[in-house]
Amino acid sequence: MATKIDFSSLKLEVMDFNTMYSCNDPVIFINRGTVTFSRGVLEMLNYPAYVQFLLDPKNRVFAVRACKSNETKAKPFSKPRGEQVSTISSSIKAFHSALSRLIPEYNENLRYRVCGQTNGDDKILYFSMKDAEVKMLRLKDKEDKE
Repeated sequence: MATKIDFSSLKLEVMDFNTMYSCNDPVIFINRGTVTFSRGVLEMLNYPAYVQFLLDPKNRVFAVRACKSNETKAKPFSKPRGEQVSTISSSIKAFHSALSRLIPEYNENLRYRVCGQTNGDDKILYFSMKDAEVKMLRLKDKEDKE
């Protein structure tokens, strides 16, 4: 039996999906073939035009460091705050492969979410790939099993 709702006590608010899933947490998603950076990553790094991608394979840590265009292996990353209207995704195979190897028992049919953290330096975000959470089975693979 459904719970009876006291309609007189409700204070409903209009849902704003732009703010509800603005994802203020800095997270990355590793899907089959793509890596996606949330808006939270962009916010934490202050929408950097260039970044360096860093790895510590032994500790299974990936990091993103905001940098200048003339620094070693700087990669174009974000547009300025007012112009960047969505998340950032990369489908570079070598990049995806490097990150997926850091995830324990990686399965290409799953989607992973990894939360970033700082160490007091607002220009670097660290992602412990050991903490990757499975978020969902890919829909196509789920249908194939049924």
